[in-house]
Amino acid sequence: MGRSERRTLTSVTCGFPSRLHTDQAIWLNAFLAPANFSWQEKGVRMNLSDLTGDELTKVLAALSNPHRLRVVAAVARERNYVSRLARDLRISRALLQVHLRKLESAGLVSSTLEVSEDGKAMKYYEVVPFALNLTPGSVIALAETITIATDEEAGQAKGER
Repeated sequence: MGRSERRTLTSVTCGFPSRLHTDQAIWLNAFLAPANFSWQEKGVRMNLSDLTGDELTKVLAALSNPHRLRVVAAVARERNYVSRLARDLRISRALLQVHLRKLESAGLVSSTLEVSEDGKAMKYYEVVPFALNLTPGSVIALAETITIATDEEAGQAKGER
């Protein structure tokens, strides 16, 4: 296989993508966890085999934004609350809340409300352990389960009314 025919392997580790080449299938590996994290101890709660095509679309859409990748990387390193995350990531709390809602909706992060020593309610976020390994075969299988209308189909449906 020539250099121009070589396929690309994109690997996302802790939110920092790197491009590699492979002569095999295109793979997307996403393993986001702190260095001392043990998959065996915590257990991966989101596997590709557990997702429908619609759910995978939601997960990939959530991860497609660079700000959200940075948020996932930050909470994968350590559980944190909104104000500190906003300071660490240098984004507004309002914008961070938007991204956190999208990530939580996709099942990539979870939150718990806790009361601090001084009585303030603080919402802490942490990454939900996940491992996704996309192959052309898994994309074919998942595409058959998609029920979300495409933009074109949605436009046609509106025109039929």
